[in-house]
Amino acid sequence: MRNLRKVVTVLSSAVLVVFIGMRSVPVMADTNPADVSANIQIDGVYGDWSGVPETNITYSAWNGTGVHIAQLYTDGEYLYGHIKMCDLMNTPFPFDAFRLKINGIDQEFHVCLDNNYFSNAAPTTLGSYGSNLSIGVRGDRTHWQPAMLSSTVSYTVYDQPYVHNNDTRAPEIEFKISLADLAEAYGISPEEIGTITLSNHTLGGSGVSVAGTPTGAIIGIGIAVLLAVIGITKFYKGKDETVKE
Repeated sequence: MRNLRKVVTVLSSAVLVVFIGMRSVPVMADTNPADVSANIQIDGVYGDWSGVPETNITYSAWNGTGVHIAQLYTDGEYLYGHIKMCDLMNTPFPFDAFRLKINGIDQEFHVCLDNNYFSNAAPTTLGSYGSNLSIGVRGDRTHWQPAMLSSTVSYTVYDQPYVHNNDTRAPEIEFKISLADLAEAYGISPEEIGTITLSNHTLGGSGVSVAGTPTGAIIGIGIAVLLAVIGITKFYKGKDETVKE
């Protein structure tokens, strides 16, 4: 009976560590549905985002309440993002008001003109933009030198800002960023990337999140298996020694 209790204790501990390891990975909706990245093209045509789960960000202003649509997706190599502004919002897109948080590290996230981090006013002339846009991040005024990332951006202005009627359509943006570049800018390895959250206080109080590299569960399971093997080995070793006596 005493030996049985030992086995039960060891196995219970192993199961507990597996559970802890799995809990270390953010539990979210299916943010990485199969084969989505193969269909997403950063080209100003936004219909290929239809297979990616959406986050609704409520927008409230003098002219009513609406919803921005935000989407993030990662294929393990790139972070993809898409934001469709609520049509009630008739101001230029807030390129300079984004925050990107990775593993709890929060940095400024700017869409930049002509690869210049400090040139971040959104175009207001109708049309599509892309070749002159890039993305950079910078620590919250703790270091002034921004990190420009390997990125592709497409931005579309459908209607003239500050003009609003029932047919007005707000701007829309999509982008793709190298996860390796992001990891370097945040001082971590790509394998350590956990939860990624993009927010913009001008659009609303909430943000959109996606799970990065899910190594936590694997590590937890590995530790649990190791504990179980060690514990059971010790048990049988002790049993053999008892028999020898």
